[in-house]
Amino acid sequence: MLSVIMFICAFSVQISATSKLAAPKNFKAVSVTETTIKLKWSKVLKADAYRVFMYNSKTDEYETYKNVTGTNCTVKKLSAGKTYKFKVAALVKNNSKYSVQTKTAKLSIKTKTKSDNTSASTSQTLGQKNAIKKAESYLDFTSFSRKGLIEQLEYEGFSNAEATYAVDHISVDWNKQAAKKAQSYLDYMSFSRQGLIDQLIYEGFTAEQAEYGVKSVGY
Repeated sequence: MLSVIMFICAFSVQISATSKLAAPKNFKAVSVTETTIKLKWSKVLKADAYRVFMYNSKTDEYETYKNVTGTNCTVKKLSAGKTYKFKVAALVKNNSKYSVQTKTAKLSIKTKTKSDNTSASTSQTLGQKNAIKKAESYLDFTSFSRKGLIEQLEYEGFSNAEATYAVDHISVDWNKQAAKKAQSYLDYMSFSRQGLIDQLIYEGFTAEQAEYGVKSVGY
């Protein structure tokens, strides 16, 4: 009887050790320029972080590009007109080490060329161009959530379509914006951890972005 129990326990441990979290879904590029590619994917339940892998043609392997806590990552310092391949996997933290879970299928993205950007620029309406400039000017001196920036542009008189287009065509890390906003609040007011999270969500940040923001300031 004891040997049977030991076998069952050993089998259960083996199953637990070998089971992995599923690969992130909806893995795609949401922004592409000559030198950057912004990747995005859906949240994986129980994941502590994520690892982005980039294909290295010299080694013929997908190598670690970066670990991130959110569900997006901007890959920088790329070459124009070149195709890059990526994968992403959830990470589970065990003590101080991360365990890599199931990887996504490869995602191939080609960076833009100057001619691509010229074509895109000429196809933009005057309202879209000015909305982009206004959005960038706001981010130069204060922080916004995506929702908050769209609303600010609408307050300036831009249509919802123009404001949304502008916000989706600028390079911005919303996690970092949440961190900046959290710090700006703490510079002149005291908050509990939950209170600060609630305030960031009220500002239009997602719950995940708000969590990142409060962690960045020490909560």
